Amino acid sequence: MKIAPRWLDREAAAQYLSVRVDELPRLVKKGLIPKPSFHFGPRSPRWDREELDGLMGGPIASRSPSEPSPEEAAAMWDQALNGYGSPALR
Repeated sequence: MKIAPRWLDREAAAQYLSVRVDELPRLVKKGLIPKPSFHFGPRSPRWDREELDGLMGGPIASRSPSEPSPEEAAAMWDQALNGYGSPALR
């Protein structure tokens, strides 16, 4: 039985979101994905897979009131991608 990791490094987070690694800082800056945790050190950012799922419309483990709803997050993705995103985000 393979267990999916909860905490994703840069490469895993980018692959999970189907984006390039160098896009992650821009997505964080625009508020489209959460800031990473640095519990493993300043050079080891980790993203919470469950939090990413919640922002993308998946099962929400926990979301603070300041975070966008899945619908708001989808609209922000569509705007950020300028119409080049997945039809599912439109």
